[in-house]
Amino acid sequence: MKLFASLLIMIGTVCGALAAATAYLAPLSLEDDRLIGLTLDAPAGQTPSEGAPERDPLTPASSQALGSPSRTPIAGKGAELTSELLIELRAAGVERVRVTEFSFGRWPGKWAFLGSAAALLVGAMMLRSGAKAAPAAQGESPAQGGAEALDHAERMLDALRQRLELPGGPDLHAITDVLGEVQAGPIAAFIADRPALIAKIGLAGYARVMDRFAAFERSVNRGWSAATDGATDEAMACVERAPVLLAEAKQALAG
Repeated sequence: MKLFASLLIMIGTVCGALAAATAYLAPLSLEDDRLIGLTLDAPAGQTPSEGAPERDPLTPASSQALGSPSRTPIAGKGAELTSELLIELRAAGVERVRVTEFSFGRWPGKWAFLGSAAALLVGAMMLRSGAKAAPAAQGESPAQGGAEALDHAERMLDALRQRLELPGGPDLHAITDVLGEVQAGPIAAFIADRPALIAKIGLAGYARVMDRFAAFERSVNRGWSAATDGATDEAMACVERAPVLLAEAKQALAG
């Protein structure tokens, strides 16, 4: 399913981009009242320059480059479409012109674009459904790993704070040891649980949780660095601040 969904998204992206390129092309097969007054965004049509030979009728018009020495555009960029200009362009075999104004009704590739958007939506829903199904197949709730990691970190920090309250003053070695374990254990586990968390609470919810979790992670990292450098006051401040930020991350995950 994942491979098919990825292929569907790729096809939708390519077809959508090609269809979007036609958004400002106006077919001259439309009625005059839907074209008159539009402004050309590129030169349209070709006409022989004075003294230049006429085009060989057996040679496709597309093979004769616009703006070549022997041919000039019928109308230049910025020209306004009039009934007379439309007659001249149609007589020259011009089928579409590029204009500055957008109209969904004139858009020749609108249905291809809408189909591509539908393909992208279906592909994204299939990927999301697959992400939800993977944790469920393992017999656990999608966000179980992340929530347990935060609980584990909370218990480790509580134990550290109780240890630091014992007589003898701040123990910088204990701070580096415990915060190092928090970095390698709960923090790494929570980050690794990203796909399951997104499947459970969505990208917006995950962003809210990560905003608070990132602040908690920075506090832990700073506390470890301060303890390693012997900055006792800063290390102790981080040890006190980290649980508060962790509680905010847990609240965001629960909400």
